[in-house]
Amino acid sequence: MMKKIIVPLLLVFSLPSFAVTFEKTGDNTLTTDGETETITIGGQQYQLWPVPKVGVEVFASIPEKYNGPMARLTPGESLTEDELQKILEIHYKNSAFDADTFKVRNLSIAGPMYVAFCAETAPFVACKHGFRAGMRIDLETNGKNRMGGMTGFEPAAFLVTKAGTGIVPQVFILEQLHGRATLATTEELKKTLDDGVTIQSDKPPADVMQAARMILASEGYTVSSASPSASPLTTDARALKIDSKIADCGKAMGFELINDKRVETNLLISVSDIDGQVHVQSAVGGVQHISMPFGPDKDADVILSCHSKGIIEKDISEKLLAKLE
Repeated sequence: MMKKIIVPLLLVFSLPSFAVTFEKTGDNTLTTDGETETITIGGQQYQLWPVPKVGVEVFASIPEKYNGPMARLTPGESLTEDELQKILEIHYKNSAFDADTFKVRNLSIAGPMYVAFCAETAPFVACKHGFRAGMRIDLETNGKNRMGGMTGFEPAAFLVTKAGTGIVPQVFILEQLHGRATLATTEELKKTLDDGVTIQSDKPPADVMQAARMILASEGYTVSSASPSASPLTTDARALKIDSKIADCGKAMGFELINDKRVETNLLISVSDIDGQVHVQSAVGGVQHISMPFGPDKDADVILSCHSKGIIEKDISEKLLAKLE
């Protein structure tokens, strides 16, 4: 039975084992912004980013809830074992406390991954999401620490992005905006409708839509569509302060953000009739207005991701059923 031998800076892979002797030349460089390393090997650029151990969501493909920001990301090209060996050797020769004692084992390439993480946090302020994409690699490392002892093998994970043209693609996008932010427009909210409530009706669709229009108008909503019987019928976005009984805009330190007096919300209602299936849906928008006493980001509003709890839809559907009787 073959044994896996661990040697300093020779990486033992869970893929077929191999070892590469890497000679540093003038064509190989490493620069860092304190978080992401840009490594150039023979003119080819790579970005190496350590995946945080907590506060992250990892996906093999782009999830629907992050489709907007993640759609702009690319995991980059696939990596060879030889490339990965050289990337990690440069990284650890630069970052390890004692490179001569450093060892790596159980290295594996998990494949292309998309990661969502909290790029910025503050008490009672929503997580400002950052998004990255790349080829995920997992490994265990061991080496001498500053106290003179060995750390013991510890798990680590990285995203590695390889540029196809020699220019590393931008893989970090901050979801929310610094400065003053505004609530989502009607057209933007139409794209984020929640599942809502479905009821049955044997009335003609035109009668259902006319009844819905009357109910929504009485509730203070504005319907701009020209035809009174058109389906779906969607209201304009309405500025309305709602609380955690109506919608969920996330939490910070266990506190419901929507209940924060600094949060501004709006919503719209959509009603449709498809073969007697009447769907009542809503979309909720939210902005948390943050003002700092000083600093370059004195105004650092956060655009919240909000979802209805179905209370409003249930109320409107019950009133609609009663009117159609």
